[in-house]
Order: sequence, then structure tokens, then C-alpha cells
Amino acid sequence: MSIAVSIEWRAVASLDPEEIAAVTELVNAANRMFDRVFPGDRLGPAGLLDECRDNTIAIVRAGDELVATFNYAIVRPILKFYLLAVTPKLQGEGLGRQLLDIANDVAQRERCDAIELQAVEGGRLVPYYISLGFREVTRTTMPVGYWDANEPFELITMRKATA
Repeated sequence: MSIAVSIEWRAVASLDPEEIAAVTELVNAANRMFDRVFPGDRLGPAGLLDECRDNTIAIVRAGDELVATFNYAIVRPILKFYLLAVTPKLQGEGLGRQLLDIANDVAQRERCDAIELQAVEGGRLVPYYISLGFREVTRTTMPVGYWDANEPFELITMRKATA
């Protein structure tokens, strides 16, 4: 299914405080499935700016409502894809796949050979990305405290060649 959305492309550093708050709330709502490992919010406003300041962000709206986001950086020959978040009420409706297709288009336009992303083991994201053609590149055990985790977790780096 295809959801009608509009996408605004911006530099993360150009977001105003209200936009930063909205993006971080969306990322946190989308990541609540990991609340056993990450008991609080996954990301705060300072974290978004610290992790992604130089990246390009997609602000994805259905009408006036922020429904999804992701950001990326080009590190040739790879498009590094970060913080894909879809509002919980639209998860499973195909919007994530649409956004990954858009990221693939960006990667091709930027002459990147592949898209790379990271996912936390233990949820439904790793199998989802595998179903879309991503393969595991590395697996790293992250310590307590990384991203404020209250227990170690597996962080999987995954990559897919651009189509």
C-alpha cells in the first residue's frame, strides 16, 4: 500500500526547536518496542543534533501531521541511513518501505553503491530489513550506557546495494 505523503528535505542543523522536539518525539514513539533495553527516550534534542547535525533530514507529513522521518549522510560510496521512524499508527502500512525506496533513489542520484543502516537485535526490524534485501555486515555488542541502555545489546550494521 502506498501512503500519500509530502517530504521536506532539510539540514538537521537548520531545524528550529519545535521541529527538533517533534522529530525526537516521533523517533522515541517509534522505538518504544525496545523499552526493555532503553527504558527512557532513545533520543533527546541534544542527541539529535550531536548525532546528526551535518545530515540531511526528511520531514515526512500526511497532511499537516508529521508521520515519519529519517536522515542520511553521504560517505561515498555509501549512503548512511539513520533514525528511520514511522508513527506507530502507520507502522506496517508500507511507509517504511516507501522511505527506503526514496533513500535508494537518493543513493543512486548521489552515485552511492549501497545504503547502510543499523538496527538493534531483538525487535522486528532486523528481519524486516533482511526481507528488503539488506544483509548483515557487522554485529557489535554495545555496553550498558550506550544510548542510555540499561543492559548490553547487539547493534547490527546492515547494507544493501543500490538497485
